[in-house]
Amino acid sequence: MQALPEERVRRQLVDWLIGEVGVPARLLAVEYPLSALDPRCRKRADVVVWRPAETGGGLTPWLLAECKAPGVKLGEEVTDQVRGYAARIRAEYVLVTNGADTRIFRLTQKAYEALGGMPPYPDPAA
Repeated sequence: MQALPEERVRRQLVDWLIGEVGVPARLLAVEYPLSALDPRCRKRADVVVWRPAETGGGLTPWLLAECKAPGVKLGEEVTDQVRGYAARIRAEYVLVTNGADTRIFRLTQKAYEALGGMPPYPDPAA
């Protein structure tokens, strides 16, 4: 069975997150039901990356990523939708990609603001 175009983009993203960003594979979830974090949200995130919580143990969402098929334009409607999901679960970063175009946002005091690139995964020993 051949992967759908969106699935190929998701696989490339997962490989990049592990290989280039330094995300431990065990802290990455694919097709994660957001209802596990917010019972009112019935959507699934293509990728959620977790990091150890700073207090109290456990894990907290570090990145929420949405993958679109190649050729799908990453306009404001798409990015607003994904930032809305991420805000509900308080993910520190949001990434939207179609394989050729990738947009990254970081949660600030006011909203999700665009970044020029993805920071490395935080070193849990630091």
